[in-house]
Amino acid sequence: METNKLEQFLHLMRYSIGADSTPPDIDRDSGWGDMYDFLWDHDAAALCFEAIARMPDSKRPTLNTTICMAIFSRSREDAVRPLYSRCMQVARKLATQGFYVCLINSLPMALLYPGPLQRHCTVVDLWVCGDNRKVMDFVSKNFTATQVGVCDPDFPMPPECCVRLFSYPTMMLSSSVNLRLIDWFGKHAVDQFSNAVDLPGGVGAIATPTLRFNMVYMLLRTYRCFFAGKLAFLNLVDYHLLMVAFFRDAGPGEADAVRADISHLGLTRFARSLMYVLGETLHTPASSMIVPPSRKHSGLIFSEVFCREGMSRPHAGWLLTAWRALRRRYLFMLHYPSETFGALWFRFGELLFGKTTDCL
Repeated sequence: METNKLEQFLHLMRYSIGADSTPPDIDRDSGWGDMYDFLWDHDAAALCFEAIARMPDSKRPTLNTTICMAIFSRSREDAVRPLYSRCMQVARKLATQGFYVCLINSLPMALLYPGPLQRHCTVVDLWVCGDNRKVMDFVSKNFTATQVGVCDPDFPMPPECCVRLFSYPTMMLSSSVNLRLIDWFGKHAVDQFSNAVDLPGGVGAIATPTLRFNMVYMLLRTYRCFFAGKLAFLNLVDYHLLMVAFFRDAGPGEADAVRADISHLGLTRFARSLMYVLGETLHTPASSMIVPPSRKHSGLIFSEVFCREGMSRPHAGWLLTAWRALRRRYLFMLHYPSETFGALWFRFGELLFGKTTDCL
């Protein structure tokens, strides 16, 4: 992506989520065609459709591009709306058996966007509090097309929706940090399962994580996506909106408690790099940053998101692809050694004791 095009893309995204009050100056004829391709690559085309309606006529794209974005925006709504309905169906069935359920990951994050149905979501993730064997047994008897994992049920819901259940939301590959993480989830579980929020479309209310919990949990999940080569631009937008909402509503001492949790779970280095990236891309104000930004390790995050370093490039050639993979692993080993070497033990344990759920 060329530098000026990247700047226009970021400006458009800031304008779309309300972080910038002035629309970008994009060439009406040629610039918007390339911009639409960039938006498509980052799953952000639907987010920008409502922003285009606020633009003056001189800065809007051509009618053809506008129609394409309108069609895509409508198709995104049609794809996301059933996820909320299916989420409530599964949650109510689980509740009848006494299981506590909390909606996690992308769908709760979508509620922070100006248009919740425009956030790209493809799956429902539910955190279920209950005995794993009882949950698996209930799922196998009550849902079709069931595939039950060793630790957590993971089953597709036909025809187009998928629902995943997790006994705890995510995990680290470093065993020592993972033990601290399991303990942290246990301490905060009660507050999350009792935090009911109304979902779009009047489908009902369901427990979703509190902003304080999500400040740590979504940072952790962003880090796991980063480490696994799945970090996307929308992950950055999610955390920007989350921080703005948190500092708008945070009570006394909550920010300090979040910083203590981040330090306890070994996420401070990544958090500081992420703050720098958010400040440079989405202009997140310093008053909304949970930790001071640091440029030191931010280049790796930039390359993961905007250069697709963590993704395969079929046209790059096998030699260049192998070199990029080797360079990426070296940088991770250099900057994040505990998770890198922890991955070796984790995979070795999988080989000896059977596959476990990665919980991403």
